[in-house]
Amino acid sequence: MSERPYIQHGRRHGAGGSDPIPSVTERAQYYGAGNAVPDGVTVDMDWGSLIDDDDLLDLSTSTAPTVKESGVYAVTVTIRPNTNALTVGGSYHINMQLDASGDGAGTDGQGVSTASEQFPDASVSLVWFVPAGGVLKTTVTNFDGGGVTLDCAHYAVIQRLS
Repeated sequence: MSERPYIQHGRRHGAGGSDPIPSVTERAQYYGAGNAVPDGVTVDMDWGSLIDDDDLLDLSTSTAPTVKESGVYAVTVTIRPNTNALTVGGSYHINMQLDASGDGAGTDGQGVSTASEQFPDASVSLVWFVPAGGVLKTTVTNFDGGGVTLDCAHYAVIQRLS
């Protein structure tokens, strides 16, 4: 019977020795302001610019940035309405794709307006392997129903885990 690997004191043991567990190597925050999404329309969000930490993305195409290095990425995106309160009962839908140009993965979220909160934030998170040059993409669809254009900011926190 072979020895089963286990983790102790931050190291992987058994079945071949003792290897350090890789830690988060890089982290970045991006901010894109002024994304206007008319009622009934889907818009690719602008990832804006790096606001802190390591620069992990090539922003040559700011609505479809690419990762500079291959790796497992953990990405959280938050959409925050700035102006133009949504109609009560109105909503918007977020779709985030990691490696949108390849064998990627996606996730969805939604912000819903209520009488007490007409500027609802919404966040989505995903962990996936993205090859160098893989595209990250966030789209927002406005389902306000009352003709309000959603003016929102796009915040992203990215960690390259390996």
